[in-house]
Amino acid sequence: MIPDASWPPERVAPGRFERARRFLNTTNRENGADHLGEPVRAARWLAGEGWAVRPSADELVELRRFRDELYDLVRQRWAAPWPGVVDSVRLGVKRESDDVHLVGTGDGVACIVGDVLSSVLEARLDGTLTRLRVCDHCHWSYYDHSRNAGGHWCSMGTCGQREKMRRYRARRRAAQV
Repeated sequence: MIPDASWPPERVAPGRFERARRFLNTTNRENGADHLGEPVRAARWLAGEGWAVRPSADELVELRRFRDELYDLVRQRWAAPWPGVVDSVRLGVKRESDDVHLVGTGDGVACIVGDVLSSVLEARLDGTLTRLRVCDHCHWSYYDHSRNAGGHWCSMGTCGQREKMRRYRARRRAAQV
């Protein structure tokens, strides 16, 4: 079971940066389910996100590796080395109305990696990059909208509540000893 990549809806990243968040959430790190696990399922998910790509099994290995390296970057608050694939990605410029932004160029998986990286680079430029976080409880990626950017959970009503209850029970057990 993998929740929709947009979950939780109150933790959506702004603009194109949402694409990177959704990409990180293609796997459920609690149970191992993965939208990028096999070619047919991956093609269906990618099409739903606007990428008309039918990746091969080898390309999926590359795409999952990039996702996991990017996930590690987010988990370490962007302090870890950037993925090696960054050096080989080609980016272009796209103009939409009055807006200009970077896009991935090339075919297939290279275009997907470029699109995700371009949204990350734009977030770095506008100062929102470090607000993309990983939930301390379920390891789902979310965008921290809090004033001080000090969030720890993707959802206070689910993971936050579970974690607080776990701590409460631990304190109660310790007090009974």
